[in-house]
Amino acid sequence: MNELDIDKIEINELINKGIIEVHKDGNHGGNYPRANEFTADGILFLTAKNLDNEGNIHYSSAQRLNKKKADTLTFGYIKNGDVLLSHNATVGRVAVVKELNETALIGTSLTHFRVDSSRLLPDYLAAYFNSREFQAQLWSVMNQTTRNQVPITTQRDLFIRLPEIEKQNDIISLINPISNKIALLLKQNQTLEEIAQTLFKRWFVDFEFPFEFSLDNPIENWEPYKSSEGIFVESDLGEIPEGWEISEINEILKFVVDNRGKTAPTTQEGIPLIATNCVKNSNVFPVFEKVRYVSQDVYENWFRAHPIPGDILFVNKGTPGCINLIPDPVEFCIAQDMIALRVNDDISNIWLFLYLRSFAFQSDIKNRSVGTTIPHLKKTDLLRIKIIVPSKAILTKFQKGVKPLFKLIENNTKEIQVLTQFRDTLLPKLMNGELNKISE
Repeated sequence: MNELDIDKIEINELINKGIIEVHKDGNHGGNYPRANEFTADGILFLTAKNLDNEGNIHYSSAQRLNKKKADTLTFGYIKNGDVLLSHNATVGRVAVVKELNETALIGTSLTHFRVDSSRLLPDYLAAYFNSREFQAQLWSVMNQTTRNQVPITTQRDLFIRLPEIEKQNDIISLINPISNKIALLLKQNQTLEEIAQTLFKRWFVDFEFPFEFSLDNPIENWEPYKSSEGIFVESDLGEIPEGWEISEINEILKFVVDNRGKTAPTTQEGIPLIATNCVKNSNVFPVFEKVRYVSQDVYENWFRAHPIPGDILFVNKGTPGCINLIPDPVEFCIAQDMIALRVNDDISNIWLFLYLRSFAFQSDIKNRSVGTTIPHLKKTDLLRIKIIVPSKAILTKFQKGVKPLFKLIENNTKEIQVLTQFRDTLLPKLMNGELNKISE
């Protein structure tokens, strides 16, 4: 029997021993808040949507519950040091509550664990919850049912590895710096994308792209088009700059990768097959989250086509409107329920990516999607949507300006993937004694 077997212990046993002091989710049934009970200045109310994949809690995006309703609830209150685990719909996100300076509640999509930190460190528990071993337990539960959830009673049958507190400290001292580096790169990517989005809005929403009127051409740091009385013409989508056009999306594409109806046989290893859960609007490029794999033979013969670098991934079922760019090189294939859009040579792929990510277009997609249980948008409906297409000269100038930003994002994303993989392999090595001492 090795050290890993000795250290395995069920969550239910941890509760009985008082190591886990509180194990609760949000208020169910008639106690669950109604839509009209949320307000602008009430009690912070967190759900799985407020957690990201890197352990951050986005308090600013959370809803707020009116105090009258909150006062009727007897549990679901969290405090600093609690470990949150998403267990319903979005399963497997983990965060430690930190820097919480006000009263906060959780909804039914989250479980909170309050631990005796003299025997179990919150940061260690969060690190283990993020490990492949624990995430595999969550997915094993979900594979036994049609519902995408791991109920709180079932969670108590799951196990964790519990080393001595000194070893927990050693593990966290190695794991946390890696996680902090990943968080820093993610923040940098967010800033770079915000810069690109700001430029996009100024050029293509406010129509204040730089322009040299005497040369009829965009020039950097020249006069802003609209406020310099540039010429506008009427269109089906309102006034647009002279020389711009209204086109259906399909008219600016050369190819669409669509593997609809092709359910590929998967294997334990091989080429990653990414599904819709890997395509998120919080990232520019896909994430390798709970991926399956296909063999080389399936990759070459099963699919209709594969995306290439620069294509735009568009999810059209489940979470319609989630959009990512395809990186270079492409080290995966795509499953059903998403398509890859390949733009014409005279169209900027980054411009179209940002257009599809814009608030106005995302709102349009939400209104066009059908289905209550599983929302979806038909490919034909997407491709027939009319959009404003700038002149070739403007698109060329924009692509040249923002391409370096997206290259930095791509490089950061690759580094994040390497660090994440290293972190995920480091924990079991630390647990089984392969790395007994931390190098100074």
